[in-house]
Amino acid sequence: MKTSEANPSSLTEAKIKLLRALGFNRVSLGVQSFNDATLRKMRCAHTVALARRAIQSVLEQGLMLNVDLLFGLVGQTQADLESDLQQLCAGGLPHQVTLFPLRIAKGTPLADELQQQGALDVMSHNRRLLEFDALVEQHLRGHSFIRAETPISYHRAEARPHRYQSVEGRIVGLGAGAGTLLEGAESVNYRDVSRYIGHLREHLCPTEYDVHSTPEQARERYVLFRILFLNRSLAGFREIVAKRFEDYYSEPMGSCYEKVVADLRRRAYIEFTGDRIVFTERFLEPAGGAEHWTPSIR
Repeated sequence: MKTSEANPSSLTEAKIKLLRALGFNRVSLGVQSFNDATLRKMRCAHTVALARRAIQSVLEQGLMLNVDLLFGLVGQTQADLESDLQQLCAGGLPHQVTLFPLRIAKGTPLADELQQQGALDVMSHNRRLLEFDALVEQHLRGHSFIRAETPISYHRAEARPHRYQSVEGRIVGLGAGAGTLLEGAESVNYRDVSRYIGHLREHLCPTEYDVHSTPEQARERYVLFRILFLNRSLAGFREIVAKRFEDYYSEPMGSCYEKVVADLRRRAYIEFTGDRIVFTERFLEPAGGAEHWTPSIR
């Protein structure tokens, strides 16, 4: 599968044809919302009309289409979300949909600003996301979409599942604030653009931090990321992680999962609701890890 990310404001039929000629067979389209007022508030360059045109053009050219949407925006109501979902399913259905909840971590500039305005309580917002997420799943299941192991991802019954690879592959980050994730190392570039460019011009490494890991630590990180980003509500969650681990490393997971879970519990970063892992408010504090990794809401 060869994917191109695209913005509805600039995706033309000619570009779609060029992508197909270059061997791309999937387009991920950043629609975000089917509400023009919401798009203006987010300073998006496109309109609902442009998004609909782009969706139709990709489908007409025979490429697989994923549509990205956001939910849980400050001020968004349940009726707003229902309208987005209805409009998503009213025209030509995409093959896949990715629903990103707006996660707001304590101690971040956005959280501080909203709390000073009295517009948001972070933990209440996270609980509201769960309510919205249940609405999303109910609506999409009613239109024959299947939820993937990664809880933000859905695909039509006859379409290929979307296996979200952002923390499963090997990634080299280019640009200010981008992250690199390799087998034995991870790093984050300077977030300040001038500082990042200045280091490049001086032929210096433009990373804010650079961490190297042993093979054992790399495997523990792999398990941690599965716990963070897969759907922890799924039955047999440990077995799902074990299968992915063995597919990736060609060796059994052994007790690595239990070691990671025990460490998270010792730090009071997780608790259990039945068999399901739930991340605590302590973890959502920046010192707990949310500065770089925010867990899925399921």
